[in-house]
Amino acid sequence: MGPEQIVLGILEKAGPIVAAIAFFVWRDWKREDRLSSVIETMQQWQRDVLMSQLNESTSVVRANSAALEAFAVAVQTRPCIAELAEPGETLVLRREATG
Repeated sequence: MGPEQIVLGILEKAGPIVAAIAFFVWRDWKREDRLSSVIETMQQWQRDVLMSQLNESTSVVRANSAALEAFAVAVQTRPCIAELAEPGETLVLRREATG
């Protein structure tokens, strides 16, 4: 028994209003099923792709911060580098105490 026969059976037994209501309920149920599938796919993509990108970006920021701190130490221990700064600029980075 196909979907057409089911609809015709409802139409014959319950009338056109019940058949219309059944059709709209069925249509909305199918729509929700498709949307649920799309949402699950997007969430899986977020977990797989975006989280790996976030982890990689965090690693790069850490490495850049470490390199910048090493440069700041080098500038403080080698005055010849600090002399390269333009007038009014400073190459020495100071870390503020947090607390």
